[in-house]
Amino acid sequence: MAQSYVKIRKGANPAQNATGTNPMSIEGRMAIENERMAGMTTMERAWRKQWLKDQELSPREPVFEAELQMKRNLLNPLRKLYGAPLDWFFLKLVPTLGYNKAAALRFWTPKALLGIGLVYFTAYHLKYNSRDWSSRNGWYIYTTKAAVFPGMKREEMEPREPSDYCDRGFKARTELRDLSKV
Repeated sequence: MAQSYVKIRKGANPAQNATGTNPMSIEGRMAIENERMAGMTTMERAWRKQWLKDQELSPREPVFEAELQMKRNLLNPLRKLYGAPLDWFFLKLVPTLGYNKAAALRFWTPKALLGIGLVYFTAYHLKYNSRDWSSRNGWYIYTTKAAVFPGMKREEMEPREPSDYCDRGFKARTELRDLSKV
């Protein structure tokens, strides 16, 4: 049998072949169409035919090993508890969607729910825990002023009084409006 080797593509990093990302080509020189067309020996043809046959999956593949299924029993009990509803839902979807689509849905659903929950939590926190005149706690949200362009008249600009600056909602308060009753 002729010696098989892998040609390095033009512009490819030769160090990449030694890093583990591309350790070797299992096709040998038969991966290159021009090499196959140049001519193969009878032995090479048999080897290529066997290699192509080996790429086909048997009817029992993919195999779900019992050891991999036992990994679930080694998980943290809290992780099992919060993952149980999604696992149940995932198993119900496997006959309908197929294993790969259901597994992708099982993977992305908790991440999407967590992301949506974080958005809602942040929006709630910013809305109901903002800093106002009565406390120094919470978020202080700055707003930008209206744009002022050269040639604008004062009437076109947003009217402001000196008491509007650093007000933090003091003028809009509902308690302690009439200090004569205190």
